[in-house]
Amino acid sequence: MALSALGGESRADSDCTHMDALDTPGKLTWPALRLRILPDPERRLSFAEVSALPLTAFTPTGNPVTPSYHDGRYWLRFCLKRENDTVPASWVLSVLPPYLTHVDLHEHTPDGWKTRRLGAALPQEEERGYRGAAFLIHLEEAQTAYEYLLLIDSRTTTAADITLLPPNDMARLIGAEYMLFGFYLGMMLLVMVINALFWYRLRARVHLYYALAMLATAIFSAATNGFLAQFVLPTHPELVRVIVSMSFAGGALTLSLFLMHAFRMRLYYRRIYQLSRLFMVGYFVSFILPAIGEPILGAHLTAKLVIIHLPLALLVVTHALLRHRSVRFYGLALFPLILSLVLLILRNHGVPLALPMLDTLPMIAALVHLVLLNAALAHTAWRSEQKRHRAQANALRAAQQAELELEWRVIERTRQLDESNARLQLEIGERELAQRQLEAALAAERDALRTQRQFFSMVSHEFRTPLCTIDGAAQNLALLLAPEHPERLERVTSIRRNVGRLVNLVDECLSQERLDAPQNEEHTQHIELSALLREKYTQNTKAPRIRLILPDDPVPVDGDPQLLRIVLSSLTDNALKYSPVDSPVEVRLHRDTDRLCIDVRDHGPGIAPEEQERIFERFYRAQSGLDQPGTGLGLHLARELMRRHGGDVILVQSNPQGSVFRIQLPARRHLSAEDTEGTRV
Repeated sequence: MALSALGGESRADSDCTHMDALDTPGKLTWPALRLRILPDPERRLSFAEVSALPLTAFTPTGNPVTPSYHDGRYWLRFCLKRENDTVPASWVLSVLPPYLTHVDLHEHTPDGWKTRRLGAALPQEEERGYRGAAFLIHLEEAQTAYEYLLLIDSRTTTAADITLLPPNDMARLIGAEYMLFGFYLGMMLLVMVINALFWYRLRARVHLYYALAMLATAIFSAATNGFLAQFVLPTHPELVRVIVSMSFAGGALTLSLFLMHAFRMRLYYRRIYQLSRLFMVGYFVSFILPAIGEPILGAHLTAKLVIIHLPLALLVVTHALLRHRSVRFYGLALFPLILSLVLLILRNHGVPLALPMLDTLPMIAALVHLVLLNAALAHTAWRSEQKRHRAQANALRAAQQAELELEWRVIERTRQLDESNARLQLEIGERELAQRQLEAALAAERDALRTQRQFFSMVSHEFRTPLCTIDGAAQNLALLLAPEHPERLERVTSIRRNVGRLVNLVDECLSQERLDAPQNEEHTQHIELSALLREKYTQNTKAPRIRLILPDDPVPVDGDPQLLRIVLSSLTDNALKYSPVDSPVEVRLHRDTDRLCIDVRDHGPGIAPEEQERIFERFYRAQSGLDQPGTGLGLHLARELMRRHGGDVILVQSNPQGSVFRIQLPARRHLSAEDTEGTRV
């Protein structure tokens, strides 16, 4: 075959000079295209402006084309001419890598310029069966020069590898590429499944991270090599761009996790381990950005992080190869892959590297990496399995030893339990005897309490009968002496006062016994307090000194009338006893929110502050009242009786001018007519 690739040194319509003829019939050829480049990094030049420029505006460049910038575009000019009719008239011009954003081919024809547009930003044409940009070129007439302008525009890399082949040779090249990628992808998927099984079996996270890294790398490789856009999403270039960005970041993230665990960075490379954790945060942010509509920003951020991270990874791998025997095989497997990625990044950032098929070099290195690394992982898994078997054997021996010890402990424990059962049976017999004795003692105590109550009832009756007789005789005596001997009435009054004190003492003792008795029941009924107070104090001989302050409305309450009378008597008797003879005692009934209150105010000497908490104790008497007779049971009994009613007796205030005691009772909401009528009677 003979095809001339012309660059030319002068500019004329359809005129190309300085041709280099190649004549290699029957071989697959890459004609040495004499390319001339016009950089346009800021995307300012239009096609009309570029097509009108002289040839001197373009500068010669090599193939692959590697501009010094990676975000922008440039124009390439070249000419083609067949030497003779034996040279094929149809040729295929391919431009790689597939992720170039726009690739426009402008062909100069007698009718003007003809433009064809391809690229990663455009939907795939159904009739085009190639992963990258491929243009079919027809050179109809031999010895006729055809002029072309090629526009390459990209936002990720501007490096381009341009190939010109006859259709049959291009078909063989495509078949070889696709077979290699199919083998590569199949190997990655197989490795992913194997490592997933290793992780499931051994629970070693290094296998899980590697399986995830292989999955992300497989998706990224299929997307960046154009296979995803060609076969899966031909009409959705934006979605392909998102997948490329996310798989790029995901692969970098999971591969970093794998490197950290495989090379034991936390143990051997602590500072690089801390830096790698920061890189992982950046990769995670890059992974999120495409999902929120920023795939280009995510890809750029990942690329910049990878550019910084790869030298560190290469340093770790190289150092592991030389220094750490335990991870040396990992370093040997990863070294060619990382080196190929470094070369590809350098090429994409403008470093002139004249290496053919540089885009497929990482794929070849990855195949080597897959074979070596999986051999290392398989060896690691084998060692882990051996350790697991040894651990199982040790565990079995330990279990057998533990079983023997457990059997001995069971025998010993059985003996101890038998002894404990014997002691327990003896203790049960002793406790049964003690229980019978306790039941007998309780029965005796009940009999004693019953006898005590009978005794108190008898004493009450025996005391009350003569006391009532004495009180009645004193009343008759007062009636007889009043007209003739009024000076002797004071003695009669003293007799009656002492009789009343004895009666109150008997009532207090009986009430205390009633409180202490088991299964005590109050005889509760509906009471109208105002009526109860009028009835008690209007018929009492001490009534002239007691001043009643009662509300106009009925005041209903539930309680035992007899016990309420005892409480009232205890408080009013104390007030009368400790107050001067000529001073009144105020009894005031009022309502305080949901409680009924009866305040008893006296004009006695008051109670010292340090004794105010103790006056409700049984048998306790204040120092200020020791000169008066009493037992110290009244206030204690009054409080206990009121608490049985759901109320209380409290000391509201006390000072040298007197004290105020308050009876508190829960109020009833309504008073029936029957209750009101009964209390009035």
